[in-house]
Amino acid sequence: MKQFIKSALIMLLALVMLVSSLIIVVAEETTATDDETVITVSADEGEAPRAYELVWKYKYQDGHLWKRRWNATLGGWYDPAWILVN
Repeated sequence: MKQFIKSALIMLLALVMLVSSLIIVVAEETTATDDETVITVSADEGEAPRAYELVWKYKYQDGHLWKRRWNATLGGWYDPAWILVN
């Protein structure tokens, strides 16, 4: 009986790991302050999973659109500076 429970738990764990590695969630988050708006967009469903989850942060500042990558896994900026889009 213990062997059956142990193998059932291992199979359940393997199934959870498989399903969680196949699901990619597209998350969009918008935060606004007085002078800028930041929009967060993660990877599309067609892209392969990465070691780190990188998301693009967009902001409007002084009439210009800027972008920068955020490392959601580590909770810090991936790019050293904001990049001017237009």
